[in-house]
Amino acid sequence: MINLHTIGTVGAVIHQTLVAEGIDADKLMTQAGISPNLIHDPNYRLSFEKMDHLARLAQDASNDPCLGLKLHDYVHPTTFFSLGFAMLASETLKDLINHYIRYYRLISNKDTLTLKSDGDTLSLVSHLATDLDIAPLRVDGWASITMKILHMAYAADYKPLRVELSRPKPIEHVERYERFFGCKVIFDTPESALVLASEDLKKPLPTANPELSKLYEGLTIEYLRELDRSDFPSSVATALTELIPQCKAGKEIVARALNVSPRTLYNKLECAGTSYKEILNQTRFDMTKEYLKNGIPMPEIAYLLGFSDYGNFSRAFKSWTGVSPRDYRASLNTTQGQLS
Repeated sequence: MINLHTIGTVGAVIHQTLVAEGIDADKLMTQAGISPNLIHDPNYRLSFEKMDHLARLAQDASNDPCLGLKLHDYVHPTTFFSLGFAMLASETLKDLINHYIRYYRLISNKDTLTLKSDGDTLSLVSHLATDLDIAPLRVDGWASITMKILHMAYAADYKPLRVELSRPKPIEHVERYERFFGCKVIFDTPESALVLASEDLKKPLPTANPELSKLYEGLTIEYLRELDRSDFPSSVATALTELIPQCKAGKEIVARALNVSPRTLYNKLECAGTSYKEILNQTRFDMTKEYLKNGIPMPEIAYLLGFSDYGNFSRAFKSWTGVSPRDYRASLNTTQGQLS
């Protein structure tokens, strides 16, 4: 399973916001499985599950349905480690946004950003990865944090042309959103976006410093390289996801796909506290769940996962979950029926 995570300092932004609201932030952090003592360290990565849990706990604990907008006040250049300074030192707003998009996985490797052109406007689009539903705090938080980046680098009163938020419309609070962003805000959109004037992106930033930008960009690249080295199990899981349906899940083949020797593969996984067999089983289980949800026949699933026959697949699945694949699929159908 790929490790999805967020830079720990985003947790610090949420923590500060909660404290300002008079909420016991340490208690909520602990409930979400997050250590309040580590969130200020940019080398600390929060799993997406924990960050999502914290977002939901924070939203529930607050009496403010627009809590995500308040994250804006607690963002600093150091929130994003070297990337924050690389963005601020960019020559133009477009350079800043290019840095933001190119290195966004320093902040989160679950979501992505793109820049879309439409005549005289450019839209910075947030592609929030969806599992079930998206907590409003995630949507509002991304938009308000991005606005803070623009305010720090460009102008404290900078306003986009339009904002689109992929969250339900807060009927009683629309005016508050439009005051915050200084423009029209559209809700219930497929994806979130800040729509900017193309002309604005060409203007030089008052904080521009090309030499510093290059220096901090280099530090950002090194940070990501180190992150990739420490997240080697995710690379193995990704390779297996592609190779398993081709019946090429052997350790030697995976090692070759990752440009390492089988011995290096073994050593790297051992250092990460896991093994090839554990990742193979977890990846097969994750793929099975998707296949079952999509209604693929059992024998075909067994074939796609590289099992010699359905019996071997069924026994392996039961060792992972304690139930047979048919019982697991039945439970999924029951759950979906209750939700519909």
